Amino acid sequence: MKEVEIEAFSQNVKTRYRSDIIMSAPVTLLVLILPLIVAGVFLLSVRLGQLTRLEDFKSAWLLLLLTLQLYVMAIVMFIMYSRLHKHAKRDREWRGALLTFAKEQHVDISRLEDLHKHISFRETFALSALIVLLMAVMFVWDYFAFIRFIPEGYVNDVEVYVFRDSNIPILRDLTHNMVSLIITLLIFFFIFYRVLTFPYKHEQNQCEYTAEFSMKLKKVGIDVPAMISFVKHRNILVHLILMFLTFGIYVLWLSRRILKSMNDHLINQWTYEEGLMPVIESGGREPFKNPEGLRINRQSKTMPKSVAREFTRYFVRRNSKKPKILIVAELFLLVMCANYILKIVALVCEICNDFDRYAYITFGNILNAPVSIWMTLAMVGIYMLLIYLCISALLGIASRRPSSWRKVARSCITFVIPLWISELFIPATGISNLFSFNVYLSTAILYNVLLIMLVSYKIKRFYTPVGMAVPGFLTWVRFIFVGSLESRTPEIDDEQFLEAIEENE
Repeated sequence: MKEVEIEAFSQNVKTRYRSDIIMSAPVTLLVLILPLIVAGVFLLSVRLGQLTRLEDFKSAWLLLLLTLQLYVMAIVMFIMYSRLHKHAKRDREWRGALLTFAKEQHVDISRLEDLHKHISFRETFALSALIVLLMAVMFVWDYFAFIRFIPEGYVNDVEVYVFRDSNIPILRDLTHNMVSLIITLLIFFFIFYRVLTFPYKHEQNQCEYTAEFSMKLKKVGIDVPAMISFVKHRNILVHLILMFLTFGIYVLWLSRRILKSMNDHLINQWTYEEGLMPVIESGGREPFKNPEGLRINRQSKTMPKSVAREFTRYFVRRNSKKPKILIVAELFLLVMCANYILKIVALVCEICNDFDRYAYITFGNILNAPVSIWMTLAMVGIYMLLIYLCISALLGIASRRPSSWRKVARSCITFVIPLWISELFIPATGISNLFSFNVYLSTAILYNVLLIMLVSYKIKRFYTPVGMAVPGFLTWVRFIFVGSLESRTPEIDDEQFLEAIEENE
């Protein structure tokens, strides 16, 4: 077999950490319900008299938090959809490399080619552009709805919703809230079926493809087993009925099942790839090698539970054990995300409290507005962007991608930037003062978290690509801002690699 084809498969497997994203189900669930937790804490604080200044804004807060809840749900669904898309793109190259290997063995590959084309067609993710557009529309709609900035003169319309218990004109009305709900439901409609059914269907496609691949190679004396199905089939109709019966609460449990199914598939494929690598790299001279301690019944269509447990324990322990110290980063990112949510609602309540100053701000005169008003409007959009970046970093922590490490590091840096902007340009008076952190203390804490990410060997080993030496301190510092970690990291030999694995364990 040509070196180019061997390198193509080897490189695809070695760089799988870029596209195969493990997501923690508990962390994802916490992110999904975070706005609800914030709303519950707020209501409890008002009831206990801790936030008496916000008593008049109670209805506004709940409506705003509902909108932010929809925004957070859309972000999580979009990230879940994106990881499927990335994995499907890698597997298209993966199947192509196996196809080339079979061709080099001089076997009939017409059936394999047909399967490859058929699977690639079914996994094109043709709606990706539409979903990105819906996400952009939702972001813009929510932003302008928060600040009641368009259309020009709309703030004087009688449709501005006034809550009966406060008589305060709110910059959000039920119409805007319903539009946010509709956009979120559209995103959910396009994504839900895909993320629910993809792990099972995708794995079935791979099992069919590898079964054909195995059959062709046996004709030339190369014994390669087919991939065994590990992901269970889910009846979508049952899930829809349960969602309607539970008014959508069932989605939280279902999200956990969806994440677990995809995680199980990734681990299943990684284990199969480890056994397949010696066959491909030797041109068929070496046998398929099951990982040590793993015994799979090749005649079984589904993996027995005892084997599944052994298989999961082995692979997670050997390859993807997350350092416990990363829990600190996860908790801190959750606090950061909750703070961004509180900041948005506090800024909008400030606008409501000073409604006359903001009522006549239009596209034509925004540049002539006072700096404090301009910065307030800008900070609402900045916090919305930071929520997306923070959630993206949080959901990617469990993956071994270097880019996940960089997202966490950048989130620590970006958290203090709006704090300093608020300190310098937006005096912490009124409602927003209730949620203002001490900028010096926050900076010290955040950069201590960043320092842990930079000096902890276990964390750096976890995010260093397999087969590479752990880079030095300055390399990681540069990686936060520019460049690629892989291009700066030398390869290590097998003996060093085994030592690194033992150290990580």
